[in-house]
Amino acid sequence: MAKVKDMSIKAGKLREKGHLWADRGPVDKAFRFYLKAAELGDEESQVRVGYGYAYGWGCEFDAEKAIAWWKRAYRKGSWDAAFNLGMFYRDAKEWKKALRWFERAVELGDEDGWVEIAAIHFRYHGDRAPGLRALKSASAIVDKLTHPARQALERIRQEQEAKSSGELLYMEAELLDDEGRYREAYPLLLKGAEAGDDSCQILLANYLSDGRKGIAKDEERAIFWYKAAYEQGSSIAASNLALHFRKKDNIEEAYRWFERSIEAGNRDAHLNLARIWLHDRGNSVKAIEHLQAIFEGNLRDVSEGDRDEARALLRRLLNKAS
Repeated sequence: MAKVKDMSIKAGKLREKGHLWADRGPVDKAFRFYLKAAELGDEESQVRVGYGYAYGWGCEFDAEKAIAWWKRAYRKGSWDAAFNLGMFYRDAKEWKKALRWFERAVELGDEDGWVEIAAIHFRYHGDRAPGLRALKSASAIVDKLTHPARQALERIRQEQEAKSSGELLYMEAELLDDEGRYREAYPLLLKGAEAGDDSCQILLANYLSDGRKGIAKDEERAIFWYKAAYEQGSSIAASNLALHFRKKDNIEEAYRWFERSIEAGNRDAHLNLARIWLHDRGNSVKAIEHLQAIFEGNLRDVSEGDRDEARALLRRLLNKAS
């Protein structure tokens, strides 16, 4: 017992030296003191060493060592370690692991974990029902949350209150779509489309146009929903409808809908019109006009991939013309 007590005292002194160097620098010296204290079993130092390895603070980045040190601290009862593991996996977009560690942080008493759980379910990966439960749990103990967590909670509340029922249906359906759960997403998209949400209408039309596992093709209904979204001003719907007709080799109808997409503000569609002029109509002059139109105005309005392709094609056509 005396030996354990002596080690604890020694670890505590090393940790305090780590704090001292962390405040005044250099941080690599602080890290070395924390590492010595961590090796003696100091829980707080183990959390800090994990942070150091995870973000290259005072040492070289090493994800495996970061995770190992945080898990050692977690086994000693550290909610900080569990929360940090949740943040690490969240930043890596490993949503299921992140949720698991935030849940463990909550079990150990870290109420801020509820906010992160809600954020993942609503914004990135998950289901609306557990998101709402986490939001309710965080709201019930708002006074116990740290200031950053309270601010994050308020942002989530505002996001949810600002969304229409159609937008919320689309968010839930999109999460299911990302996981390939198309049959579960379909009724949500249909409900949102019927409520007038253009995002639901477009994704539903994509399902019906191309077919999905468990969802039969229905080109007539796909066209109906693309047109419904276009009538609300969606340039994406017009472009997707043009691509639908392009696949059917209906070049004239595809051309008309690409033009409508441009009129609605989609400059990317110029590339598709250039392809039609070049490959289907054999008119390189008209193709060049549309390619040049891509570079008029703010280039941020055009996707990077389309810009690169248009630039390469334009260079080739201009060189050939000269």
